[in-house]
Amino acid sequence: MRELFLFVRPPRPVLPFDEPSVPLWPPLAYACLAAALRHRVPEIAVDILDAPALRMGWASLEAELRRRRPRWMGVGEEAIACVEVFRLARLAKELNVSVIGGGAFFGNLAPQTLATGLIDVVVHDEGEETLVDLVRALLNQTPDTLLDVAGISFRQNQEVHTTRQRPLVASLDDLPLPAFDLQPLQTYGAASRNYPHLGSLELSRGCLRNCSYCASWRQLGKRVNDPTSPTIRVKSVERVFEEIQLLVQRHDRRYLGWVDPCFNADPNIPGQVAERLLSQQVRVGQSASLNPHCIPRDAASGALKACVEAGLNEVHLHFGYSLPGRPSEPDPAAEMDAARKAMDILRREHPEVFVFGSFPYGLPGDTPATMRTLHDSAVRLGVDAALFVPITPFPGTPAWKPECWDVTGETFRHLHLLPDSVVNLHQRELEDTLDRLSLFSWSEDRLRNYWNHFTARDSRRRSQRWSWLGRSARFHIRNFFRKAALGPEESSLLRFPSWYES
Repeated sequence: MRELFLFVRPPRPVLPFDEPSVPLWPPLAYACLAAALRHRVPEIAVDILDAPALRMGWASLEAELRRRRPRWMGVGEEAIACVEVFRLARLAKELNVSVIGGGAFFGNLAPQTLATGLIDVVVHDEGEETLVDLVRALLNQTPDTLLDVAGISFRQNQEVHTTRQRPLVASLDDLPLPAFDLQPLQTYGAASRNYPHLGSLELSRGCLRNCSYCASWRQLGKRVNDPTSPTIRVKSVERVFEEIQLLVQRHDRRYLGWVDPCFNADPNIPGQVAERLLSQQVRVGQSASLNPHCIPRDAASGALKACVEAGLNEVHLHFGYSLPGRPSEPDPAAEMDAARKAMDILRREHPEVFVFGSFPYGLPGDTPATMRTLHDSAVRLGVDAALFVPITPFPGTPAWKPECWDVTGETFRHLHLLPDSVVNLHQRELEDTLDRLSLFSWSEDRLRNYWNHFTARDSRRRSQRWSWLGRSARFHIRNFFRKAALGPEESSLLRFPSWYES
């Protein structure tokens, strides 16, 4: 019987804005890593266990792990689920399972996580090639061979070893197709109105923007004598279309979530993929993050129109520095001009597209007056849903400090990009202002926006807007009174589903 490498996403709490029927999107990274192992290390068995998707609580998960007895376990959660990963790792140790961590969180905190004794090896950056070499080395059962595996950290004789850096995968087309068949795809979006039969995939890796507060572009950036610079690698039209066919035709996915930080960074491939879909009479709902600067270019070339006609009906625009008076690079005035042009095109030419706009706050010099200007800017831009995102001390960003490390993981419950500051008085002042503006500031422009949103011709856009209004109102009302009642005490916004311990 072949030994098992099992990727596990443990039970975890959910955030106030999570749609109940779509607790989490399919973990594409697990599908890609599992495919690489299955393709290149055929002597082992590979599988994925997504507990939240299956509504599998801790008792059921423990029973399943005891039944299946994997030899290795792969984990790579976000910061807010660090507590769950450590709990899972403790269970793995009881079963004598080796735990391999990856992703931006563990990759940036390798010495700390290895020191807990719960994680055996940390895989840095991209994992497909590294994980294959690592598992082959572990099969040899010779500890010294780990030093020959590029791109990992491990602990030996109380010392942390970090091996040489592994280059980025040169051609994404050379990677095996993601192992979608190992995921419980039937559960993702099964009861969702706006994301029915959900699947996730990528057109590219990396990002061309280098926002100081973001860890994503650093994770897949290009390193030359260490500083990391933003870079992007794009799959071919043929490869992307093959993945879409796999999800849509074989696995009956009816909505695709592109995980790219910047879906339209390349001027050609997104439009060509859309044209291929249209030529094959394939139209499937899609959500993607777009760079506002590239939208006028894509509108002029026809790429944006093709993407919308092929099913792109939800976009996420990040307005990183779009606020006059902020001392930052790039120029805030230029950023705001790009934001206005992008929104004008989307509203005039593609009114059926639902637009999320994210606006960071907590930058140096931000004040309650800044928050009012930020809120007014979001209203004037006319986005369907404004996401006000606090600058968060994620590992790998300048905001992270060594004293932020918490061996229990509980502190990381607050690294969720939602307004949730109680102890930090300055941050709380900004967020109290935001709560009041969201609840009580109703300008003529804002009322006009709501009227336009709720009378939109597209039924999905109307449905999404009503859904977002309800969740947003509940969040700000609860946040406003929660902070007033708590005073200086911290309280997590996370809530635990009924099946969490089952």
